[in-house]
Amino acid sequence: MRLSQYDSFFLYDISMKIPTTYWTPIWSQAMAKTLINGMSYKNKTSIFQFRAYIKGTSIRLRFSNVTGKSSIILDSVNLWKNNTSYRVTLNQNESIVINKGDRLYSDVIKMPIEIEDEIEVRIHFKTAVHDLNYTEANAQLYHGDQTKRTDSLSNPIHSMMNEMMGIYTAVPVLDLIEIETIQEPKVLVAFGDSITAMNQWVKPLRERIHQKYQGEFCLMNAGISGNCFLYEIMRPFANLFGRKGVDRFETDVLDVEHLHTIIFALGINDMSYYHKKTKDIINFENYTQALMKIADQVHAHKARIVVCTLTPRIGFKLLKFTNEMEMLRTQINAWIRSCGYFDEVFDMDAVIRDSKHPDVIDARYHQGDHLHPNKVGGQKIADAFDLDRLVGREV
Repeated sequence: MRLSQYDSFFLYDISMKIPTTYWTPIWSQAMAKTLINGMSYKNKTSIFQFRAYIKGTSIRLRFSNVTGKSSIILDSVNLWKNNTSYRVTLNQNESIVINKGDRLYSDVIKMPIEIEDEIEVRIHFKTAVHDLNYTEANAQLYHGDQTKRTDSLSNPIHSMMNEMMGIYTAVPVLDLIEIETIQEPKVLVAFGDSITAMNQWVKPLRERIHQKYQGEFCLMNAGISGNCFLYEIMRPFANLFGRKGVDRFETDVLDVEHLHTIIFALGINDMSYYHKKTKDIINFENYTQALMKIADQVHAHKARIVVCTLTPRIGFKLLKFTNEMEMLRTQINAWIRSCGYFDEVFDMDAVIRDSKHPDVIDARYHQGDHLHPNKVGGQKIADAFDLDRLVGREV
């Protein structure tokens, strides 16, 4: 039987391949536990903004209650872009319930997104929360439900503890935001402590990566303030500082889809707990053996590992940094630089230390506490990365 021209058209149309799409992460954070059971977030609204560096037509959010002992309820979650509000739902319900131990994706939200779009996230908590992190300098907390409010907000809640510890207002419950794209993502993960979590070097490095590779690579933040690599912090701060790095590495790094490269920047907090009672846990051999094991795990996942040297800590007042601690730091750094076990080494120590006094951070590059990079220091770190070497494209 002879086919008409219309039959031929329909046969061709049916055989056309539908493009494969991928969920590409554009914002993330690792999760730690709250203090005092998270009651201070009940009936409050968390608000923060982030900038998109890829285009898309759909977006989804992932909510975390992995450390919780009870369910949490989000009364209302909204995304705002260009003065337009987009409601976030779960199973078409505006009230979102996350049972203890769960990580749940929202329904897909149809939302046109262009590169450089500023997106605001607003989450109102009906109950106490359990999972959070301190990664966004612009995050604010407000009384009541402010998710749908159209006028300008004022009078955010200020925390004396946050100011005392030098950390941001927390972003609770949310650990991942993804955009649907046609291009398969290549994900880089920065795995570290507060020096990473505070985003002073991660965000400008993400911007450099975006400008050079235009969406081919995406950089996620898996830092947790106060986190250690080998040592389990004692209570009451054990919750706040997260699981030790060797325990959380699988969930926060290896479980990341489309993992391409890990930037490992963890360990300076371990040095500050090094003394006679902890030397069987915190020592040169344990650190180097654990880091090589992690490198082996990364390579088994067909990914790359870039290891950063440990930056100076002398001068930080909360914990005295002894000569023995400094000797261990410099010993580990010398090994990182020379061992040849990793895909790349990034000498973060050399970038921000004082050239005349290499056991301290240059005063121009820390935020006044002799430990955490300020904006200038963070930019200097980000600018020091050779991007082609970072992503494995040496010329």
